[in-house]
Amino acid sequence: MTERQNAIIVPPAADFTRAESRRGMRHAILASCWGAIPQIVLRDSSIMILFATLIGAGEMISIATTALQDMAQALLILPFGYLTARTGKRRMIIRATLTGMAAFLFSMAAPGFGPAAGLALLLALSVFAVTIGACNSA
Repeated sequence: MTERQNAIIVPPAADFTRAESRRGMRHAILASCWGAIPQIVLRDSSIMILFATLIGAGEMISIATTALQDMAQALLILPFGYLTARTGKRRMIIRATLTGMAAFLFSMAAPGFGPAAGLALLLALSVFAVTIGACNSA
């Protein structure tokens, strides 16, 4: 088979009904607003390093906050690919997204843990990093 025969055929946007176009636009807006913000805050900026420093986390924890996602992705891509094949993409993405959301909210509550705030932040960000790896492998 040629590469062209194996390609998935997606109808052009002109072939979508008005309702399908509006639903797709709504989903794209939601994904842009809520799906990317935590990943950008945790991985591609110094906001989390400053947050970790402000709550009194050590230097190792504040630097580890930005490296956790890449480490989890590298270590867990194959196991999560296997799990996705066994459980299905939809189920894997929904579970990972809900767990990641809870972990992200828990990381924002880390200052409430007093002296253990750094460890709570590290734990929450570790769980979030694992869920990002699960979403990316699905």
